Amino acid sequence: MRHTLLLMLLVSCSASEEVRLEHECVDAMDRVMVVDCMVKCANAANPKSDEEGEDLVSQCDRSCTKMVCPLQAVRYRREWHEGRAELGRRVQ
Repeated sequence: MRHTLLLMLLVSCSASEEVRLEHECVDAMDRVMVVDCMVKCANAANPKSDEEGEDLVSQCDRSCTKMVCPLQAVRYRREWHEGRAELGRRVQ
């Protein structure tokens, strides 16, 4: 039992990077299309809603990026904070 726990601990600590799929615009034309989409999204928003402007822009950016930009594999380095692993800096 102890050997199994020790082995699991060593394996989990050895993985220093994590790969995630994210929508990312690498082309300048894609970024222009995202900005155009964001303007249309903001114009189509309900002006009478109690939604904050920053929240609207943030949600429009996420939605438009997902629609326009392709999925890319992005690598992150794991970092330890207060005894647990968290995603840290992006690896180029």
